[in-house]
Order: sequence, then structure tokens, then C-alpha cells
Amino acid sequence: MTLISCQEQKTEWKGTIEEVDGVTVVKNPKEPMYGEDLFSLEEELSIGEAEGREEYMFSRIRLDVDENENMFILDEGASKIRVFDKNGKHLRTFGKKGQGPGEFQSPAYFIQVTPQEEIMVYDPPTRRFILFSQKGKYLKQISGARAGGVPVKFKIDSRGNFVGCVLGGPPTIELKKFNSKCEPISVIFKIEEKPSPKGETDVMKPYLYFVLTKDDNIVWGFSDKYELQVHNPEGELTRKIVKDYKPVKVDEKDKERVRERYKRPGSLVFSLKLNFPKYFPAFGSLTIDDEGRIFIGTYRKTEDDWEYHDVFDAEGRYIARVPLQATPHIWKKDKMYSIYRDEEDYRFVKRYKVIWEY
Repeated sequence: MTLISCQEQKTEWKGTIEEVDGVTVVKNPKEPMYGEDLFSLEEELSIGEAEGREEYMFSRIRLDVDENENMFILDEGASKIRVFDKNGKHLRTFGKKGQGPGEFQSPAYFIQVTPQEEIMVYDPPTRRFILFSQKGKYLKQISGARAGGVPVKFKIDSRGNFVGCVLGGPPTIELKKFNSKCEPISVIFKIEEKPSPKGETDVMKPYLYFVLTKDDNIVWGFSDKYELQVHNPEGELTRKIVKDYKPVKVDEKDKERVRERYKRPGSLVFSLKLNFPKYFPAFGSLTIDDEGRIFIGTYRKTEDDWEYHDVFDAEGRYIARVPLQATPHIWKKDKMYSIYRDEEDYRFVKRYKVIWEY
């Protein structure tokens, strides 16, 4: 059991909520309502083997979970989708290399169990979104050529529309909404970054994060500042969530960790000079559970190297700052799912029971 404990009690929330030009603005203080004992995590399942059965050996993986707690794991290295039930039993594997219907060259970046109970992946070499039934039957493919760049994260909402983060060039990041044919409807956010000098690359840069709620609201933030924006399904801005925070300084230990990552042979920046910022971005991850609670990964850590996550309720009020040993990927039905890498770089999927204390 990973027990997150501290004897701090609930305090009065000291933020403000006001309407500004028709937008609800939630301003949060540095300190949360509750202490670090808001919830505990109990590991209850691990899927993956360093050596053994092929269906349990993973390379680069992505994950999503359906309403029955079945886990759909996209193995990018093997170009396969593997399905496991809630007890960790392998049910089936589908997908294969090729260019025909239901085949892909190198699926990457994401996998989604859509609200329509279909499985969606993206194949960058062929620029196609490919959809399967949960049993693995090929259903259809949709061209991503109109996306306007590289779709690095896409979701289909309950209305069949796409919402996605697109990388373009020269370095441009966009959050866009598309119809069911992946034709652009609107641009929610766009930023053009300054290119790095020749022979150099900027690391630890701010990034664009977004999630979809069950009601098709889009919650997103660009991590150059600690602010989230919420758009309704029609694309209108309805809420801003802002938090006062102290930037985390990048120290030599952080820099060395990044240098080691980029020293791997074959790395695109293997021979480039790395430029580090003075401070980390405002946050480093964004996830949401099925109750609408928002989890923000910060760069602040404990002495044991656990990363603090800020927790907000569905209204956007800052309710807790909790250190987590595992990086959350999915929160569903009071379970947290994480992709774990050991020291030998083997991948595992871990599931934790979330025990709330309030």
C-alpha cells in the first residue's frame, strides 16, 4: 500500500469565484482546503512481464479503460492492441502491420475507448485514424490529412466530433475542434514558439494539455502559466481556473536527468546543445476523473522524489496537494491507472484503488 498521510484537517477555502464578461473565474490561493491525507492509493493489480509470455511483454505503450474496467493497451513497438480484463487476464490481441483496412504502419501517441464504445488509434505514417469494435473488428478509417499538422493527442466526444492537439511548423501548437470527418470547426488555442538556434534545442518547455469531461466540456491549459480554461461543447469559454503558485527552480540534478535521457543513441537531439530554463513550467500533466475532479502534476517533489499533484474539485476549487509515487494516466471508478517503467526500461500497467477520506 502506498499511504499518503498527514494529519492536517480541512480548512476554509480562501479563494474567490466571480463572473467576468460572462465567464466564471475561480481564483485559488497557494494553500488547499485539505491536507495531504485527502486520499490513499492501494496497489491492487500489475500487468506486464520483463520476460515470459509475449502478450504480457510491452515496449512503448498507451492505455485506456472502458466502463467494465477492461484495459486496452496500444503497444507502439509491436503495432498491436492488447486487451485485458479487470483481473489482468489477457482477452485478445488485434491489429497488425500493413496498409490495408484495419492495418497500420506504426500507431502512436494515444488510444481511446470512445463514448461510442469503439477503439480509436492514430497511424502517423498513413495519417489515418483507425477505429475498431471492442472485440477487435475493423470498423472504419478517417483521414487525418485535414488536421493541419501532427495529431499528438486526439479524443472523440459523445457527439462524434474530434478534439485534438496538433503540432505544426514552424513550431506551432494548436488545440482544435473537428467534425466527425476530421474537418476543422474551430481553433481553441494557438501559439507559435520561437525556433531554437541551429545546433541547439530548448528543453523543459511549456506544453499544451487538455482533457474531455463526460459532458464534452474541454478543459485545457498551456503550462507557461498556472491557468486552466473550460470550454463547453459549442466551443464557448465558460470558466477559468487560476492558482497562485511559486515557480520551481531547475537544479543541476534535474538537468543531469534530462541529459541522460537525450544521450541515448538514436535520439534526435543526441548531438545538440541543450538549453535549460531557469524554472520549470507551471505544471507538467493534466488528468481528470469521472467525478470531474482535476489533477495537476507539479514539479515540486518530496525528499523521496514523489511528485506533488494539485487536486481541484469539479468547480475548480483547490482542495488538496498530494504526493504520488506513480504518475496518473487514468482515473476511473475510484481507480487510478499508471504506466510504470523499471530501471531496465520494461513497461508495466499498474492499477491502484483510490480511498477517499472526505
